[in-house]
Amino acid sequence: MAKPKPVAKQSYLTTHRHSVRHMSLGQRATLAITLEASARKLGNVHPNASFVDMKYDDFLRSAIAIGPTFDQRGKLSVGKLILESVIATQQSVGVNTNLGTLLLMAPVGIAFRTGANHSSSETPFPERFAALREKTIHTLDRLTPNDSRDVYAAIRHAAPGGMGKTEKLDVHQAAAPTDLLEAMRVVAEIDQVAHTYCSRFEFLFDEVVPQLQLALKHCGDINHGIRLFQIRWLAQYGDSLVHRKLGKHENDLLRKKSKQLLEIFDAENQQLTEHFEKRWARLDRWMRETGHRRNPGTTADLIAAGLFVLLCCE
Repeated sequence: MAKPKPVAKQSYLTTHRHSVRHMSLGQRATLAITLEASARKLGNVHPNASFVDMKYDDFLRSAIAIGPTFDQRGKLSVGKLILESVIATQQSVGVNTNLGTLLLMAPVGIAFRTGANHSSSETPFPERFAALREKTIHTLDRLTPNDSRDVYAAIRHAAPGGMGKTEKLDVHQAAAPTDLLEAMRVVAEIDQVAHTYCSRFEFLFDEVVPQLQLALKHCGDINHGIRLFQIRWLAQYGDSLVHRKLGKHENDLLRKKSKQLLEIFDAENQQLTEHFEKRWARLDRWMRETGHRRNPGTTADLIAAGLFVLLCCE
């Protein structure tokens, strides 16, 4: 197992005025999704930008809808949590706003419920983070064939766009495998959610969260920090949803344009200047062309999951 990257001594997400220590798991899940959806990000739905078939309030309604599912009493498996949350979302808004987010958040939520939240209120953030990371790995190690069946059912129920088809273990046609990770490995190279599972969530804990913390610290503001993280992430990876829908060439172009925007940010002394914002708006318009098919949806999922991890470690 790779050595975990160091994390900050604090989350940079909350202050003494905005403590989440007494929030339930479901409230933290709702808050994470709401914060992500509320930030003005490139190519995504946010308060000032909608898609024809999806609006900002759809994300708010679905964020509220899944809270009680995460707070259910009794033993709840990863697969069942994902499936019941997808059903609650469909009943609330009727569109897929959060499948990727739920796939990433569910193992963390189960880990939080089964012991990673038992530390003292005085326990430092890095220790809480390490405990949640370790417990999440143990949660993945205990996945069962029932989890696989429930996840397949959730994906079919959500009917997400950009899934594509594979010759092996196609979720549209094949029966669920006994090992969920077997299906994830088939698409891990072009799907960062699947890659996260195959890395035993090291990708989320050791790549996404530390980079998100750095962006939040730099900006000193949640919304701006999320925006900065998104730009840096797209410059590094592009977005795997764009890759799946439009191919490698289009994703490489997205990465190139995001890198150019990041270079402008650096040249402007890492400040959100008027010149930067104009170039940001130009890239945003390009990403929304052709029916918003360049929507970096997987990056949004990773941001929400990263925020959820931070909120669970408060």
